[in-house]
Amino acid sequence: MSYSFNQIDFTRINNDTNGNPRYVCHYLAFNNIQIDGQPYHSISYEDALHKAKELGGRKFHNKQYGGGIVFQSYNIADIEVRILLMTGEAVQCHRQPTPEEIKFGHGAIHYKTFLRKDIVNRKGQLKKWFKCKDDGLNYSTK
Repeated sequence: MSYSFNQIDFTRINNDTNGNPRYVCHYLAFNNIQIDGQPYHSISYEDALHKAKELGGRKFHNKQYGGGIVFQSYNIADIEVRILLMTGEAVQCHRQPTPEEIKFGHGAIHYKTFLRKDIVNRKGQLKKWFKCKDDGLNYSTK
């Protein structure tokens, strides 16, 4: 299950020739998180394009949006989560199933994606485990 964080601005553009929706984001959305004390380093357009191709993105050849990467998708929230995981802005955490979930046949490990800024301790490091505010269950980052 994926969640939309609304961290990346996607612009809706014209459909492709088959009628599939297309969205454009700026290439700086693929910039990795900056570690405190390190100098700022921006990603180049070629490096961002290489990362975007792993997710199905392509170069946007149009003058209306400079430095754009286009995605053809019906589920843009999933693309956003995958970009955030790739850049380190989000972390995928897991938890063991509850007894009720096992009783109903959902006994697999459950995964959920969280923003990194929501699960860090006072020192700025990831917590080993934490309680989710949405469902009240304990999730682990390791």
